[in-house]
Amino acid sequence: MVKEFINKTLFYFFCFYYSCHNKNKYIKTQKTYILAHRGLTSKHLENTLEAFLAAFESGADGIEFDVQLSKDLVPVVFHDDNLKRLSSCHKDIDKVNRLDLENIILTSSNYNNNYYIPLLSEVLLALPKDKILNIELKETFLNKDKNAYINLISIIAGYKNKFKIIISSFNADILIKFSEVSRDFELALLIDKKINILELIKINKIIKNIKYLNPHLSLLNKFIIKFNINFVIWGHKKIENKTNIIIKKQFGLISDICEKLI
Repeated sequence: MVKEFINKTLFYFFCFYYSCHNKNKYIKTQKTYILAHRGLTSKHLENTLEAFLAAFESGADGIEFDVQLSKDLVPVVFHDDNLKRLSSCHKDIDKVNRLDLENIILTSSNYNNNYYIPLLSEVLLALPKDKILNIELKETFLNKDKNAYINLISIIAGYKNKFKIIISSFNADILIKFSEVSRDFELALLIDKKINILELIKINKIIKNIKYLNPHLSLLNKFIIKFNINFVIWGHKKIENKTNIIIKKQFGLISDICEKLI
């Protein structure tokens, strides 16, 4: 309980600091937008094109998904830095070229189908327009030079008018590098339930470029944040009293049970 209180207190003061630097970025909305976490995983395997299309068929306003880099720096949609959880391959994803990734079959005991790892370019081409895409950049973007980010931006640049694209990461260095290459996309800082003070300090370098804070649900539960901040909240796996945080000041909710919320 003490650690939880400390984390919430640190988050509260960071919100105060953030709001002082971003007073003009607040989006006034009467609706809480529902984003399917890695797609509609009640129907299909996470981070697959099938899961994304099913999410929109269910009525979701958007999706949250993860992007990693292959060995040849091609952005692909996958959560883990290693392939072993969902395939027979035990290599790190950034040690495998794009062409070899295309031949890897993804399976899970929760689904009867076989799936594949989609390219980011494939996903952007196939999804319906006017949706919210919260794209989380994962660990493989760390320690990459600007060319990796330039390549990523060249892929998403043509879809600015088709989708509302939010680029998010837990890692401040990734968001800093992204913003050094492009200021054309909205950025979000992901914040885990265990506060990483170092990341909050580092993000100060581009604090005015961060339009959204994406905190874990536990940081907001029973702890009222009165500042005008665009929150995209995550960590929602079931409906209970915690849903009382869905109020007018929240912009979006990333949920594993979006079809129930809808």
